[in-house]
Amino acid sequence: RGEKREKRCSRFLSTSELSRFNQKAGVRQGISPELRDILTKARDIGVKTDGLYNPFVLPVLQRVGYLHSIVNDYADDPTNDYSDRHMTPVEDLEIGNNWARIPYGTALDLGGCGKGYIGDLLADIVDENEVVEGYWLSIGGDVVARGIHETGQPIAIGIQDEASEKTIARIYPRELQRYAVATSTVMRRKGLKDGVAWHHIIDPRTGRPAESDVQTMTICEDSLFMADVHATNCIIIGAEHVTAYLQKHAIADAVLQAQDSTQQFFGDRVERYVDKAIK
Repeated sequence: RGEKREKRCSRFLSTSELSRFNQKAGVRQGISPELRDILTKARDIGVKTDGLYNPFVLPVLQRVGYLHSIVNDYADDPTNDYSDRHMTPVEDLEIGNNWARIPYGTALDLGGCGKGYIGDLLADIVDENEVVEGYWLSIGGDVVARGIHETGQPIAIGIQDEASEKTIARIYPRELQRYAVATSTVMRRKGLKDGVAWHHIIDPRTGRPAESDVQTMTICEDSLFMADVHATNCIIIGAEHVTAYLQKHAIADAVLQAQDSTQQFFGDRVERYVDKAIK
């Protein structure tokens, strides 16, 4: 089912429903119930976070250099080049019962929440099977988990240091309930264009890659969709504002890795992992 949703929502596939939708910007278009669901969630979280999350960043992403998928199987397609279009506020995404419309000259990228959306749906499917006592699902490195593993212990999720790839913390469930952990970082999906460095986390307030002292942010939430969005937003706003952001959105558990290699741990479900190799 994940592959089916990739073919529906990937901006790298010219035949996907999202690409066909972007190609007809300005026109009211009929959409599938699933695309309507993810567009509604994207608009709602964009409004809730005062535009820090904005799916209209695609033209900016392409202009700074993020044109190609990290998956080699995707062929480049000039019909998916929207770099001459512009970004607009998330409120400009119009959604009806079975249709949606974006302004002419804009385009959407759902990569900022698509992994989380798929992870939540897959977890819903597993949860319907009452025989399954525990599981963890990895969606591009982000994880949804519930219950216990074969040793009878709660399933905990390890958090790595981006530079050393050593475990720096573990996050544990609350009463074996389903939980989700997503990590966002400026260390991946980056490059150089015309001698200028770029990364894929765009600050909608500036229309440029975020200039932040946060290198990597991990968020624990009930929903992987929400964890993914909040992790990215914490990078955008910078370390000084992270604590207030977590409080505003009732996020208890998180791990922050700063550009200067310092670390911050939030919440009683986060257990710092002590290793002799980590000072």
